[in-house]
Amino acid sequence: MCTATWTTDDEGRLHVFFSRDERRSRSTAEPPRVREVDGTRILAPLDPDGGGTWILGNEFGLGACLLNAWTEEAAAKPGERSRGLLLMDLATARKLGEARDRLTRSVQKIRYAPFQILILDLEGAILRHHWNGAELRARPIPVPPIVVSSAVSEEEVRRRRARLLARLGEDVEALRSFHLDPGTPDAQSVRMSRPEARTVSLTQMTLGPGPSVRMRYWPRRGDGPFDDPVEASLPSGVGGAPGS
Repeated sequence: MCTATWTTDDEGRLHVFFSRDERRSRSTAEPPRVREVDGTRILAPLDPDGGGTWILGNEFGLGACLLNAWTEEAAAKPGERSRGLLLMDLATARKLGEARDRLTRSVQKIRYAPFQILILDLEGAILRHHWNGAELRARPIPVPPIVVSSAVSEEEVRRRRARLLARLGEDVEALRSFHLDPGTPDAQSVRMSRPEARTVSLTQMTLGPGPSVRMRYWPRRGDGPFDDPVEASLPSGVGGAPGS
């Protein structure tokens, strides 16, 4: 189960919030930092098990995030590439169309378990696609702006969260509050806890002004509230060594 929401502020910056839910057996992720992919600087956390990521922004102001798509075939099988590596394939793209074309080519050549993906740019344009393991389809952008992946009653969870989001509003502070979710966690909470899985982190990615990227990252240990956030940034323009 994961949850992504997004909004644009009064200064034109695009904010993406991503609650990452994972199995309790999965390794702790590395927090966001500047990395380099084929000469392009990106800002992203890292999944040490798969070697990829679930959210990134690059020096050209392009962002992307990926959620598992829960179907009977959703679990990764032997021979399937980690879905997090697919985002790394898109990391050097300069435009939405280029990222979409790379996505299409990748799923045609390489086996992936089902997923949902959002690709976003500085102008607020968004592409949403769904891969069911055999076919890649464009999907409409939902209103309110929320995408959910859940192994437990996904449509019910999506409706419940959409209603809550509609009550809270869609500005930056409302979305942050929605994801921090101060209530008691259960199997359908945004900050959820189940016997086998839990919400492990929250990432806020901000694109702009200009081709800059910033991230605030709240890790979560155990089933309590999130830890204090750590921050990282990828300034616009050339410069800034990877790892800064």
